[in-house]
Amino acid sequence: MYDLVNTTIAMKSPVEELALPLHGKKSRLQAQDFLEYYGRESMELTPKSIARIITVFQKSFPKWEEMIGNSFLSEEGKTAYWQLLSRRREVLSI
Repeated sequence: MYDLVNTTIAMKSPVEELALPLHGKKSRLQAQDFLEYYGRESMELTPKSIARIITVFQKSFPKWEEMIGNSFLSEEGKTAYWQLLSRRREVLSI
């Protein structure tokens, strides 16, 4: 996902989702923002390649949950991280 070293969970009331703008935006990002910028513009991926990468991400979520569960975060931090990851997963439709 984006922002894997996640500082957002440590912030009290984060306003922005990204530190650097993506197509002039730091918040209210949608799947198309990422697909257009990273997939098509930056890496020049085909729609078929993008679909395969999305499938890999979808299959990785059980491992993410396990890794978060095994992390050194507090229980509150683990819950916050998983909730944020889940919300961003929804945004990205994966």
